[in-house]
Amino acid sequence: MSIRFRTMTVADIPGGMRLKHAAGWNQTVADWRRFLDADAEGTFVAEFESRIVGTVATITYEHQIAWIGMMLVDPEFRRRGIGEGLMRRALDTLQAREVPVIGLDATPMGQPLYERLGFVATSKLHRWSLDRAPSETATNVPGETAATPAIDLTAMCERDRAAFGADRSPLIRSFFQEHPERVLSVSSPESSSHAAVIARRGTASDHLAAWMAETQHHAASVLDRALARTSQPGVIVDVPADHPWAGAILTERGFRIARNLTRMYVGDSGSPIAAVDPGVCAILGPEFG
Repeated sequence: MSIRFRTMTVADIPGGMRLKHAAGWNQTVADWRRFLDADAEGTFVAEFESRIVGTVATITYEHQIAWIGMMLVDPEFRRRGIGEGLMRRALDTLQAREVPVIGLDATPMGQPLYERLGFVATSKLHRWSLDRAPSETATNVPGETAATPAIDLTAMCERDRAAFGADRSPLIRSFFQEHPERVLSVSSPESSSHAAVIARRGTASDHLAAWMAETQHHAASVLDRALARTSQPGVIVDVPADHPWAGAILTERGFRIARNLTRMYVGDSGSPIAAVDPGVCAILGPEFG
């Protein structure tokens, strides 16, 4: 069997979407384009007889932290070294650029491969899931319109940078440009607090991402406003397993834990890796960090 490894192009996105659907993942065509726009030379496919049978994508933030995502292999082609071949190309590219820290969020299936490649587990994530009847979905918060959401995008990007350890504002702004009504970011001058969430639209579920708040009260408030802007029956959110109160908020709203992920890193331990931050209730996404 002859497998060809090469960089990914826009023409390969349908092949990537086929693998994504087979895995039951939630990313969209726009998410693939985000990777290609950010780093076309760091995103790879495995090809067999003109058929895309594997993918991996990378994105680098401020040359401080790189993230690896979209590690997918066609079920018919697993256990043939394709996943390792893709990962080695991604790692070789990032290490040649001397990116000091490389991270990913591993599924249980992928974790043994990443451990062999030198990644070290640092924390756990819970994916929480909510299933609603269509009648329970909504598009607007009372008193607001989709065209005029409450938003402080600069404060949101600054808060995310402090928590993550590198600037991800181009990525966050891309979500705002795609669906401005689904990005909520609210600051309170009286208390110097800030709350934010991005209600990303996926192919199967809405994804509540970059959920940040300094207090439980503000976290619940901004989450409810984001839920009111979702429209799909399914909603997912990825929360640090040891977060002190995010799970309680989600449980009250009918969410349940659907699966677990493991956050892993390889690289210079002296470089900035964000520590556990109680103000971060949910990550941006396993594919983006």
